[in-house]
Amino acid sequence: MPPGWTDWRGSIDGGVAAGDPMDGGTYRYFDMTLNVNGTLEPHQGEYSTRMLGDQSVELIQSYAGSNDPFFLWASYLAPHHGGPREADDPREVQRNDGKTTQIVTPAVPDSVRGRFDAELARPLGLPTERDVSDKPTFIRTLPQINKAERQAMLEAARQRAESLAVLDAEVASTIAALRDTGELDNTIVMLTSDNGYFQGEHRMRQGKTLPYEPSLRTPLVMRGPGIPAGVTRPAPFLSIDFAPTILQAAGASQPGSIDGQGRLGVARNGCGGWGRPVLTESGPRETVAMASETGTKLRVPAPEAAAGRAYSTGVRTENFLYVEHQSGEVELYDMRVDPGQLNNVAGTGSYAGEQRRLARTLRDLRHCAGAECR
Repeated sequence: MPPGWTDWRGSIDGGVAAGDPMDGGTYRYFDMTLNVNGTLEPHQGEYSTRMLGDQSVELIQSYAGSNDPFFLWASYLAPHHGGPREADDPREVQRNDGKTTQIVTPAVPDSVRGRFDAELARPLGLPTERDVSDKPTFIRTLPQINKAERQAMLEAARQRAESLAVLDAEVASTIAALRDTGELDNTIVMLTSDNGYFQGEHRMRQGKTLPYEPSLRTPLVMRGPGIPAGVTRPAPFLSIDFAPTILQAAGASQPGSIDGQGRLGVARNGCGGWGRPVLTESGPRETVAMASETGTKLRVPAPEAAAGRAYSTGVRTENFLYVEHQSGEVELYDMRVDPGQLNNVAGTGSYAGEQRRLARTLRDLRHCAGAECR
């Protein structure tokens, strides 16, 4: 954790980056044109993370000259996958069930390529779950991850770390700009991500949008006036909490239509624990089908998914995760003894009362709005 920051462990839930020349000197950059207040601004040939970092510094320097407060939201793509294709990217590999899979990677500049090869021996999600007989069908039908897939996933993990090393440098530049302009001591900084990511957990090679912890949890690190350095807050912070928390910091009132909660007081003073259940929703699920007449891949609704509806809805509390799927399958995990969510205890007698209580809570959360959700 950087000095002076607060790590918010309860945090729950970017595109294409241009890369450096591949071996041989061939440039394959995507169009990094931005819309700046209605004016198209070309940035071809620039690595997007560095370009956005430079722009953040320029904006801070320009805004700091005024006595008016300012708000800056820098939305980086790293470590999201994207082109151009690079020489060390994994190729399509075959799964144990005969199907092929493509492990995707971010574009990275040559300055960081290979930096973590010696440090990263495997993706964080491996070794994966061996027994998935208690999981819903979409997990149960996944084959074990084989050696070729593991090698491709390892390369993806290394490249994700490489792309984040560039992002780390740009965050440092942003903090330095705030310090150099005299704004840092009067600025709240939040560092987060829009989703988690699978790296082999529950046989998920990659991806997100499932209710399990690797996908559900996101980092949140905060620093600013009144926020103590080096402490951890276990209370949940949701993506819907950002707007009311920023409004709190600005001294503005919160519209009644907002579902989230202002959590600035928790960041500064802590709290007694979770204090509220968290609704999880994902879907509608899609699957990839091959169009025989063109050979192209098409995204179509999964057979068990109803159009326009979340495939999975659940409730996460401090001690449990309860999930209901459209297929009728149910999952319940006791996070106190099973943080990896390996043992589904739904339908067992010893958890029957807890399951009924969580099912009622989920029904309430599905239909709440505004203050009811808070």
